[in-house]
Amino acid sequence: MAFNFKLAKYKNKKVSINGIIFDSQKEASHYWDLWVRQENGEIRDLMPNTETKKKKVFELIPPQNGGKRNELAVKYIPDFYYYDNIKKEWVVEDVKSKMTRKLPDYVIKRKLMKWVHNIEVDEII
Repeated sequence: MAFNFKLAKYKNKKVSINGIIFDSQKEASHYWDLWVRQENGEIRDLMPNTETKKKKVFELIPPQNGGKRNELAVKYIPDFYYYDNIKKEWVVEDVKSKMTRKLPDYVIKRKLMKWVHNIEVDEII
């Protein structure tokens, strides 16, 4: 007997809230907390990085053409992006496990966000 299923990359399970599909229970739970804050007027313009919502994309390195090869742009898409009405600033958040927060690609992108856009990514662990 053959089984047709694929394990998630980091053993997470997709979760749906209000028709929005999240990559993990932790991410869905954090969205719920942010949604409540938005309903209470603490934050606005909540943009989760999901298939069903508009994504906020930050360009970290522009595309480079010419030379030996053409390089695509390096982009960062956070899990959550919103405006904090209390702090009066835009907030970028990424839900991470202890393992995924140490991945080299993520660490480099987190550092480039600070260097290029002067935005510190808040890690939700």
